[in-house]
Amino acid sequence: MRVCLPFLMLLLAGCPVYRPYGDDFTAADYRASRRKAEAPHDIALHSNPRVGQYWDRQYETHGYPNERQSWSERRCVTREVDGHFVIEMQEHRPDFNCTGEDVYWVTAVLVDQPGEQARVLRAWVGEKGGRPTEIHVQPKHIEEETRHTHLLWHSAFDQTFDGYELSGTEKVLGPHEDGPRTTWIRKAGNGWFDGIVDYEFSFIDYGNEYHLQAIGRDGATWLNWEGVDTRPDYLLDEEKKVVRRTQ
Repeated sequence: MRVCLPFLMLLLAGCPVYRPYGDDFTAADYRASRRKAEAPHDIALHSNPRVGQYWDRQYETHGYPNERQSWSERRCVTREVDGHFVIEMQEHRPDFNCTGEDVYWVTAVLVDQPGEQARVLRAWVGEKGGRPTEIHVQPKHIEEETRHTHLLWHSAFDQTFDGYELSGTEKVLGPHEDGPRTTWIRKAGNGWFDGIVDYEFSFIDYGNEYHLQAIGRDGATWLNWEGVDTRPDYLLDEEKKVVRRTQ
């Protein structure tokens, strides 16, 4: 039987455990909520993608009493369909919500053409090893809110990572009208996907960050795609029927 170490330490210290998703939210609840979610309208995809390319990143959020979450995501090109590519966001959340259960979850998107805002044609979700379930795609691009955030400084960087020579710029944005909000980004112009190597955001006592952990060319799908309709010229309509795309 697995024991939630943070829970045990807090119990011994006489402190209440912090469950970021609420006391009664289970891994099954998380999976159910993700099946109801929409995929983004667009996603960043580098030029000349190849099946097997992946970036591994480690994510962490922190702030508020006893709150700290960490998980990993592999962003991987796993399939080519009629000149279009499927990207899987392969997510591992260990000891989800301090329940003792690990979550291995996938969001997969079929994109039109490479670009910083590559249009998502179709999308699916599922558990590692399972069959994907198709979900809706957001009808329009959602712009990230950056108003009243100013560039403080930027500089160039060069870095050798897993045998790959990455180069680009790092910059710091802030402050914001709501307070001392700061964002630090290191982005490789020759990187894969969105090219972000390091990202850190902080606002008062809250923060989140993610950092590149590994690069490779031998990534593989987490899903069982056998018999799944992935035609680019079709989509899932509002009645959850697969119909021919009109635009």
